[in-house]
Amino acid sequence: MGTVRSPGYPKSKVVGLYHCSTNGLTSLDTPIGKAATQLRQVCAQICRKVLFLGDGEYGSAPFLKQTADIPCKKLIRLRPNRVLYHAPEAYQGKGRSSLSLD
Repeated sequence: MGTVRSPGYPKSKVVGLYHCSTNGLTSLDTPIGKAATQLRQVCAQICRKVLFLGDGEYGSAPFLKQTADIPCKKLIRLRPNRVLYHAPEAYQGKGRSSLSLD
């Protein structure tokens, strides 16, 4: 984990997580798993509310699933090629009916 720094606000601290490339990973680790472990360690050491700011690599389902139990807020930028889907609406009676993968 990085060094704890104070950005100038009296009750704020900034901790930088190491970017997880393939350096330092064993064959059993993944970059997402390593980042989730680092976030879990930071949240355990800080007694206040934690806001995680993540770049596009963290805006994935595996990272969100692995960090769902960590008590912190997450603000994550999605990658530009990410597509968000939703459940199809009920058939309106016009045109072809929606396909659903239920």
